[in-house]
Amino acid sequence: MKTPGDLLACSAARGAARVALGRLAAAQAAAARLARPDDDEALHDFRVALRRLRSALRLYRAELGKYVSVRLRRRVKKLARATNAARDAEVQIAWLRQARLRLTPAERRARNWWEIRLAARRDRSYESVRGRTLAAFFATAPLLERALKPVAASAADKDYGGFARVTGERLQATAQTLREALAKIQTVTDTTEIHAARIAGKRLRYLLEPVASEIPGGSAAVRKMKRFQDEFGLLNDAFVRMAEIEDAAQAAGAEQARVALHGALAARSRARATDDPVRGLVAIARSVQRETGRRFRAVARDYLGSSGGSFVLSLTRLGARLARDHQSLLDKELAS
Repeated sequence: MKTPGDLLACSAARGAARVALGRLAAAQAAAARLARPDDDEALHDFRVALRRLRSALRLYRAELGKYVSVRLRRRVKKLARATNAARDAEVQIAWLRQARLRLTPAERRARNWWEIRLAARRDRSYESVRGRTLAAFFATAPLLERALKPVAASAADKDYGGFARVTGERLQATAQTLREALAKIQTVTDTTEIHAARIAGKRLRYLLEPVASEIPGGSAAVRKMKRFQDEFGLLNDAFVRMAEIEDAAQAAGAEQARVALHGALAARSRARATDDPVRGLVAIARSVQRETGRRFRAVARDYLGSSGGSFVLSLTRLGARLARDHQSLLDKELAS
């Protein structure tokens, strides 16, 4: 997101409002594209923009709370969550089509059965997003604009450079949260701590992006955070994939039980064992388990232990430098 060059000199509330309006504009642009069925990236861009908008309202809640009501923030949160099912189904379908799975013919039938199930859920979710979710967004966006625009356009006040100070302080606090989460991760089973680290990393990037071009080392830090998000995101996708397989196996088991029951009642022979999707899902789960191990080893190598300490320290120093810049801006204003 491109931001004005004087963002760091803004008061905390004014800068936060300008960032939130930029996120909102990105969501509006992506929402307009959702009406075009041939735009494969529209849902992804809409989802990301909503997530960043929600994060901006959350990260700067102290500054924007009296302008953006709790009810309005909850509406944005609900909108962001409404896009999750479609995205998750898309990610799993893409993985199924690209993964090099060594499956028997019977197991491949299970893979196809799962893909059909995922595609049906994706299509239902898309229909919901293009219908109710989009309508709710178009109703919410003007309310947010009405709340934020006066704040973003307000004249400079005594909090000159306050946005730099607030953002720097939150960068340091969020970096500390990330440090604590990384320190608790020991094995691939520490899913709660891995999730906490992923969320902290996401918030660090969202804090950095609007001001990155205005601070030394900012753009490089954003690139590092993107790589962090990519690695933790791929690990998280593997966790979601395993949970999806567990749900699919339960559905397949129930389906097979119904087939067996009705076959017995009709005095027909039971369905062949090779038609049972559970066998194929088990084979796919083994592949996901191996992938999860590889993803975790990459995360451990790059971000746990001393590697993680150095990574977080660089972000903490960036936040401290940004907070100090506030005082420099204020000193210049007072001297002028």
